[in-house]
Amino acid sequence: MIYSTDLTEISGKINHLNIIKYVSDLHWVKYTGKVKEGLSIYQKTVNERFYQINIPCDKSFYDYAIAMRKVVSILALTEKKSEEQIILELLNPLSDILRFRDISDSVENGSILLEDGIRLFENAKRLVLSAAQDVVNYKRTYKGRISDQVQKFVDQCRYGQTEIGSYVVSIVCPFANLSSDGEYKQLSIFSEETEAANSMTRQTTKKIFDSISEIKNTLDAGGDLCSLIEDESKKISVSFVESLMNLNLSKPNDSIEISAKWAPTIYENKPQVDMISISHDYYDPMKCLVDKYKKEEELNDVVFEGKISELEANTKIEDRKQGQATLVYISGTSLKTIKLSMDKENYDIAIIAHKEGKTIRAVGEKAKRHLKNVTIEIL
Repeated sequence: MIYSTDLTEISGKINHLNIIKYVSDLHWVKYTGKVKEGLSIYQKTVNERFYQINIPCDKSFYDYAIAMRKVVSILALTEKKSEEQIILELLNPLSDILRFRDISDSVENGSILLEDGIRLFENAKRLVLSAAQDVVNYKRTYKGRISDQVQKFVDQCRYGQTEIGSYVVSIVCPFANLSSDGEYKQLSIFSEETEAANSMTRQTTKKIFDSISEIKNTLDAGGDLCSLIEDESKKISVSFVESLMNLNLSKPNDSIEISAKWAPTIYENKPQVDMISISHDYYDPMKCLVDKYKKEEELNDVVFEGKISELEANTKIEDRKQGQATLVYISGTSLKTIKLSMDKENYDIAIIAHKEGKTIRAVGEKAKRHLKNVTIEIL
């Protein structure tokens, strides 16, 4: 809910174009008769009752906020939602809104311990980030730099107003997509519904529910989480499991409920559920999985520091998904080389380092004279 002393004032912030698109998609019909200038009238029959809304089209009208509040109240009635929820949807017309509800003994009065609050906010963000990485550039584990597309997506997400009652954190995820050449593209309420339904945002928010369902179903059936992670068709990363595990689930009576208010005009490509919960019962098997892979990473990862001498990749940048580089480093008193294999994001960093003649730190899994799954940091 939106806790404010004046919902009318908030209603005055609604863009009339957003509300016209919103009601049109909900099959309200525009009245075509003579109306006052600066006013749009829409009508709809719901359960044999006739409704009419008068939408002001000019914010300079002295009663714009009052008129919008009346529109909101009628929509709340016809859509069977609260006024606060209608306002939230209209202020974020093309966004999926995720709600993370902390359910534990310590939050019954609507407040939360400072450490638990910070952990909830941070790991809710990390869960969204991990799901986006699983959608855009899946790897079993992620190291180093986050891809530009995922970072831009997360940067555009916002924390909504917290809600009293247990303790609820909302994350507003505006719709965005990747163009054919991998560029980040913000969508608007006027974008095609099919594009929005298959966008990076809807894939990410849907992935959160699908992945949690897979994790719970695997454990409920007595399965092994490792086999789920190793099944690359599922595209569930260790990072996603770790973020989920850290959502204040470590104590016996803890649980987290995640629900979604889907963008109201985008009906396609939704998960089968819009609410899922996970309790402390699942904490230990998730922790064992994360600890196992972290230990393996520590054993397998090696670090080299040096300079790039050669670069190899697809000459067509638009088709480039990975690349190789030769790293020259000092071992004892002699110069040695090792071949590095990396994804496009890290290869782009290697190009910059090579061009500027800078020293890099390369971390990866060593296989003879070859380093794979490399992440690069310019020193």
